[in-house]
Amino acid sequence: MSGGTNSNDEEAPAFDVSVEQESAAPVIDVEEDDDEKRKRDAALASTFDQERAHDGKSDEEMIAEREQSTREAVDLAIAIGVVIAVAEANETSDEEAVDQTDDGGE
Repeated sequence: MSGGTNSNDEEAPAFDVSVEQESAAPVIDVEEDDDEKRKRDAALASTFDQERAHDGKSDEEMIAEREQSTREAVDLAIAIGVVIAVAEANETSDEEAVDQTDDGGE
């Protein structure tokens, strides 16, 4: 076994574990001032670009895309309705043709 032997007859870990020493610098807890927080938030807000938030598209472009998608959906619904109506009309005319030819041989 690499990495030494265990005296407790335990299996060696599947990976090496190293323990890092605690940093010598003390950790300081700081409370954030409300005014500083507002200034920082305002600075971040001023760098926010709305157009980049929507893949580089402006609000007008996104509205136009949504309207185009809606028009396409309506057009598709109309086309499906027409196809169904034509299919039903064909079935009806086929049934009428069968009824006219099947008059009992008279």
